[in-house]
Amino acid sequence: MNIKFFIITLFFINGCIYKKNIYNEDLAKNSRSYFNLNQTYLSCSGRGEIQVKGITPWKLNFRYISQRDSSFIQFIDILGRKSMLLWLTDDSLVALNLLENKKYNHYQVIDTFPFLNHISPKDITKILWGIKPDNPNNLRNIISYSFNSEPLDNNIFITSAIFKNEEYDQSLIINIYNREHNLRSVDIDTHWELIQS
Repeated sequence: MNIKFFIITLFFINGCIYKKNIYNEDLAKNSRSYFNLNQTYLSCSGRGEIQVKGITPWKLNFRYISQRDSSFIQFIDILGRKSMLLWLTDDSLVALNLLENKKYNHYQVIDTFPFLNHISPKDITKILWGIKPDNPNNLRNIISYSFNSEPLDNNIFITSAIFKNEEYDQSLIINIYNREHNLRSVDIDTHWELIQS
């Protein structure tokens, strides 16, 4: 085999699959804080995938819109159906299972996924915006975490977050495939009210 072809192929493969693993110090150097993003942009939208590993594993694609400390997430099952909605505010979350027509409050969701006791809804919103949560150091004894990122406009934005809780043998993985910071405002309350009616 031609050595030149082998080297070019190796660089091509590495370029396609390489994701930078971001450390806390690198993220701390990010020139765009969550506050600054909220001052510059009115909303954020995108799509991604959430995966839960553990006793009852599952994986769903999602679309989201976010404004300040609130986020509205629409989950889509493998058949392309809107299966679940999640409403995140500063300190609470509500889930609506569209397939079973059931609504779950904050405590019911945490009862199903106990490790969410240690990750605030606001932290998830920050991840959706591409910013590392403020102080995950207080999770160190309870939950292990890691982040992947990529540079955009001279800033480092999170593209995935992995939280693991060994005590409950559960992991939460959030992957963001597409993100757009927008200059237009969105009415998240109206989205939620329309879906529930």
